[in-house]
Amino acid sequence: MVVKMKSPVNRRVFIFALCALISTLAIMMFVYTSIHWYNINEWPDITSSEGNHFSVVWKGFQPDYSNETPDYYICINNLKDEVLNMHIAMKIENFEDSGYWFMVGPYEPPPQGWNIEDCKIGFIRVDEIKEFVYENISKVRPDSIPQGIFTESIHLVVKAFRDPDYSDLYSQDDFFVNFHFIDLTSTAVHIIDQDNFDSETDEGWKYGYVVLYRVYRSWPASYSFYHYIEKTFDTYGYDNAYMIFSLYFPGPSDLTIYINGVARFKTDIPIPKQGWFQFAIPLDTSISSRVGIALSESSVPYYLDDVYVVLVYD
Repeated sequence: MVVKMKSPVNRRVFIFALCALISTLAIMMFVYTSIHWYNINEWPDITSSEGNHFSVVWKGFQPDYSNETPDYYICINNLKDEVLNMHIAMKIENFEDSGYWFMVGPYEPPPQGWNIEDCKIGFIRVDEIKEFVYENISKVRPDSIPQGIFTESIHLVVKAFRDPDYSDLYSQDDFFVNFHFIDLTSTAVHIIDQDNFDSETDEGWKYGYVVLYRVYRSWPASYSFYHYIEKTFDTYGYDNAYMIFSLYFPGPSDLTIYINGVARFKTDIPIPKQGWFQFAIPLDTSISSRVGIALSESSVPYYLDDVYVVLVYD
């Protein structure tokens, strides 16, 4: 996303808040949801006004900009920790006529179970670019979700100050981020495809191979690949569909998810280390969903296991 702050003199500050990361340990795996669904829209109409004014705009990584509120998807099952730690990678480009001290934090009290605190970013000079991770966000993991999925929004704010004590406010703007939590064990969740490779077949996935007794999320097999794999799921005509899947990373790597040939999800922060990571993404229901999983490192194998394609009825 981009927070675009426009001043009366038409100089600009851009704040890129690209994706959310959950670093919570799960059973034999990490949960990493640095995934963002990017809708493609044109720039919204932003006009000058008297005084300092910040305008919030969301930016997708490709191929254009979006003014949609970002949405993140998390499967709550098999998590070890009761508290999920969120991390949002951001980048500020200051094109104002002056430097400012920036802060990100809660705009209003969050929903029950959330803890959100201020994060002082520091001074950013004119024309300077600064990258950082906003990680003062945590959420108590729901034990169950009878309705299968529920959404909570957190209300954040970006502030710019004229002084290092963060007392002389220059301007601010607030924005929302949506989190969708999914419970696979709910009776409202209907599994239409499950791949655990225990049949010792590829179960419809292409460009990889089944391995036994080596690296697996569920015994005794997983699906190994080096850079890219894909599979098509029949999701046409449903109200909504989601894919939940686990990947084993031998080390740091970037992840991109393609839906019908278009890059729709991307990690802004590389997977930090070796281990199993779980992801959740919404699928296309206007046509079938051809899902492609692409990793940046191609010299070492990755492993896929415990893939669920589910429907959640309202």
